[in-house]
Amino acid sequence: MASLGNLKETRNRKVEEEMRKFQERWTFEYFLIENANKRPLCLICYQTVNVTKECNVKRHYETKHSEGVYGKM
Repeated sequence: MASLGNLKETRNRKVEEEMRKFQERWTFEYFLIENANKRPLCLICYQTVNVTKECNVKRHYETKHSEGVYGKM
C-alpha cells in the first residue's frame, strides 16, 4: 500500500516531468505553433493553451473555433 506522501507526489507532477512535447501535426490540424515559452499558441486567436496535451489543444480548437477557420459556408 502506498503512503500518503507518495500519493501526493504523483498528483503534483510537473508538465516537464511528463515529457510532453508540441506535436508538429497540431499546426495543420488545430492551427497552433509552439511559442518561445514552449507553449502551443493559436494562430487564429493568439491565445496559448496552458497544458501541452492533445485533449487540451483539441478542446481549445473545438470550443473557440467550432465553425472552423473559414466560418459557415
